[in-house]
Amino acid sequence: MNTTASLDQMQQLKMLGMHHAYHSQLELPMNQQLEGHELIAHLLGAEQLHRVNEKTTYYLKLAKLRLPATLEQIECSPARYQTEFIFRKYSVDLTCQFFYIVYLLLVYYLRK
Repeated sequence: MNTTASLDQMQQLKMLGMHHAYHSQLELPMNQQLEGHELIAHLLGAEQLHRVNEKTTYYLKLAKLRLPATLEQIECSPARYQTEFIFRKYSVDLTCQFFYIVYLLLVYYLRK
């Protein structure tokens, strides 16, 4: 299977993260391209990251926020029953993205 057929098949299977990563690998000079297991790991990581980003984008769109916000912009005060410690703890952690999505969904359902 040649590279264009592989790229087309990745696109047909909706593996867009893998498609983009493989395309960028093919543009590199031969001595800088990854080989074997490293390439597979890179492609799988790119696909997983792409899917997580797609989910995050979907949930942010579903939340219908009036203004885009980041964790640093959230007001932490005792009146809102939020502490800055909670947000700082999860902003460093890898679960930050999950926590942020749960927070946005809670805000969305509490606004109803």
